Amino acid sequence: MSANKFKAKDLRFSYGKNLVLDGLTFEFQDGEFVAIVGASGCGKSTLLQILAGDRQSLSGDVSRPQRFRRVHQTDGLYPWLTVEQNIRLGLRGAPADCEADLLPLVKTLGIEGHLQHFPRELSGGLRQRVELARALVGRPEALLLDEPFSSLDYLTRLETRDYLAQVLKQRPITVVMVTHDIPEALFFADRVLLLAGRPAQIKRTITNPTRDASLAESIWKELR
Repeated sequence: MSANKFKAKDLRFSYGKNLVLDGLTFEFQDGEFVAIVGASGCGKSTLLQILAGDRQSLSGDVSRPQRFRRVHQTDGLYPWLTVEQNIRLGLRGAPADCEADLLPLVKTLGIEGHLQHFPRELSGGLRQRVELARALVGRPEALLLDEPFSSLDYLTRLETRDYLAQVLKQRPITVVMVTHDIPEALFFADRVLLLAGRPAQIKRTITNPTRDASLAESIWKELR
């Protein structure tokens, strides 16, 4: 399989004798935002780890872009570095002209007034926006998001996802996000994959989903 986008064919994964993922096949297009939705413990994060190359699948074929970044549930900022220093870590190995992206990016994310602060001086929402800036500043081909807003309170989560939406509108890239928050998936996604069952399979794919409450309710019922 060519490694220019995220693809999987007949992907299977197990923890010991416990089969977790069974027969997953998909291909994510360039510039597409895909949300993978499922109940807690269904294997969403495991799938993301396989896509990132952190876990080896039991069988099946997997390919991924050469340059991608990840953002986790809680930030991984270095506490001894300032906000700007943390973000600049994302420039390592990136094209030289990415330097020019730094200030416009932090302005869009609303963190330009905090560049000389340390992570301990920031709120949870600001820290997560710094994490997003570090992931995006090197112009990756794709972004993997592992429930990136789940540790934030409700209002901060809404605010942070609005900031991310602004960035993606300006610089669209392929994004794969796993989440149990169905309205959040409908807010962002061009396509939603419903992961369900034990072992988990792709139960349904929703393309160009609407954001109405009735769709969110029907998805929730399917995943129960």
